[in-house]
Amino acid sequence: GEVGIVDVVSIANEKTWRFLIRKRVDELLSCPFSVGVRGDVEVNDPTLGRRYALKPELLVLSMTIIASDGTRALANKMGLPISTEGFFLEADLKMRPMDFINEGIFLCGMAHYPRFLEEAISSAQAAAGRALTILNLDPFYVGGVVADVEAEKCVGCLTCVRTCPFGIPQLRYDEPGVGALGGHAWIDPALCQGCGTCTGECPACAIQLAHYRDDQILTGALGAWGENAETDGAQPASAGRTSDE
Repeated sequence: GEVGIVDVVSIANEKTWRFLIRKRVDELLSCPFSVGVRGDVEVNDPTLGRRYALKPELLVLSMTIIASDGTRALANKMGLPISTEGFFLEADLKMRPMDFINEGIFLCGMAHYPRFLEEAISSAQAAAGRALTILNLDPFYVGGVVADVEAEKCVGCLTCVRTCPFGIPQLRYDEPGVGALGGHAWIDPALCQGCGTCTGECPACAIQLAHYRDDQILTGALGAWGENAETDGAQPASAGRTSDE
């Protein structure tokens, strides 16, 4: 059967091996060791409140784990976020720990952050499970509340490219726009997060958010304000976005 950590420690104790386990950084900082002239190692054990003098045949120090040299290059190539420490950054630590902001790409192992072996295996299994939720769908539907660019209105000003917090809009030249750049912006519906930032910032009103289009919002009276305006016999002013803004 499987051998757990408790069984390993029990067997080691029978062989006069000693384990001094540290899991917290503050415990490490509060337990300094010193190397004597004859190579003896003295270390404090805060659990038992004792000080041990050891004569190890081999002293191995735990080294710092840093992100791989190719992490940043891969992140730039695939448009993935990375943390300040240089590891890949998940979409949400609690709700989506295996997901990236980019849909369909999953994260596991020490590419995320330094992990123990058990944690690395568990994260790999979780990432595989998340991938199966997509691979088992036939057909696979994407979209929902996503932004859509009307090419006949886009002037190619790149405002959406600069303001999108997820870096999703791109400029395409295979279809003509109305700007001097000769192309128009394009938003991949499979990647769009539906935040609406580009919709509100577009100066040409060339981007509409699905299910929240201008004509849908402006249809009918706008609540109590519209009812009061109709009662007074006045026509309510347009509350939508204009290209002159």
